[in-house]
Amino acid sequence: MTAYIAGGDTRTFRVPEGTYSIYFAQGQVWCGFRDAFGKGNTKLMELSGEFAFTSTVVPGVGTNYEGEEIDVTPKLEGNLRSHEVSDADFSDLVPAGPATPSNENK
Repeated sequence: MTAYIAGGDTRTFRVPEGTYSIYFAQGQVWCGFRDAFGKGNTKLMELSGEFAFTSTVVPGVGTNYEGEEIDVTPKLEGNLRSHEVSDADFSDLVPAGPATPSNENK
């Protein structure tokens, strides 16, 4: 799953059940999915740890989806850790286009 989320924006996604590693790219000027933020201007990152997304059926209520709220904005007292990854590690993960977010914005 791949998505572009502009700085300051928030999006909600329904992620298929499973445990995931999360990678992201950051920079100043978006040049498209193929070039990200441009050669030499793109910082490729992986979040530390794994992130679980699950669902349970609640009789009479419906499906309860559980996952993570992730904010990659650097914060002095934040608890989310990340580290840089190579172009090769990152490019193997990037599909041809973005995922479509749900209409729910937080």
